[in-house]
Amino acid sequence: TPPEVSALLSEIKRPKSGNQKKTSHGVLVEGESGFFVRLAKCCNPIPGDSIAGYITRGRGVSVHRADCPNILAGTDIERMIEVSWDVGMDRDYTVEIEIVCNDKSGVLAELLAMPAEMKLNIHSVHATPNKNDKTSTIDLVIYVKNADQVSKLMTQMRRIEDVFSVSRPIEKIISDD
Repeated sequence: TPPEVSALLSEIKRPKSGNQKKTSHGVLVEGESGFFVRLAKCCNPIPGDSIAGYITRGRGVSVHRADCPNILAGTDIERMIEVSWDVGMDRDYTVEIEIVCNDKSGVLAELLAMPAEMKLNIHSVHATPNKNDKTSTIDLVIYVKNADQVSKLMTQMRRIEDVFSVSRPIEKIISDD
């Protein structure tokens, strides 16, 4: 590790305390726990996703999905850091799924039955009808343990006849610094 990165890392190392799991979010920084870690809201990484870390000024390590354009655009490469999931952690993460479907009776009910069948709890649902093309955009936020659960759920949802697309959205942000 270059000296300037080591200095930044020592600034964000948390003293051993009872809320270690809460501040690390199940992420190891260069193979170690105990760093203040923030999961990026733009791409909302969850265990199983490939992730990348960025040392922010005063806010610890920001963790993004590796394919997030926000971590790739305009990033100071010296502040990039290796991060990985701590496989021993057992906690719930929220993940947003965006579904575009026909605006028909029964489609939403069919979609909402799927997380229940997989024993996944729903955090929130927001459906917006698109009057121009008679479709709806549904933002579904669910609690999951890992990306595998999300992948299975999204695959099932794509099999519904009236569903056009199912994705995990990434929000464009100006700066994560």
